[in-house]
Amino acid sequence: MQTAILKTEIYKEISLLREDKLSEVKDFIEFILSRQKPSKKDVVQLKGIWADKGFEKIGNLEKELKSIQKMTMQSIIKAKGPSRSILPLCGPL
Repeated sequence: MQTAILKTEIYKEISLLREDKLSEVKDFIEFILSRQKPSKKDVVQLKGIWADKGFEKIGNLEKELKSIQKMTMQSIIKAKGPSRSILPLCGPL
């Protein structure tokens, strides 16, 4: 049986349980998960993924990112026009 279908069926069945049985189900799921050993596939190593990509050549990366953010926001505002500004939705520039 496909995983997505099985998960949907389990969800439907859980939704039919009385409220007092939900904690029992939760405890059982936690028990099963505690016995499950993480496989190497589950572990994602991110260390060094940006190495040798050119970022080390940028003197002040934070300043450069803020500059790019500011230029992008100005471009968006210009395209949308001042009456439809999105500045209140964004963080500080």
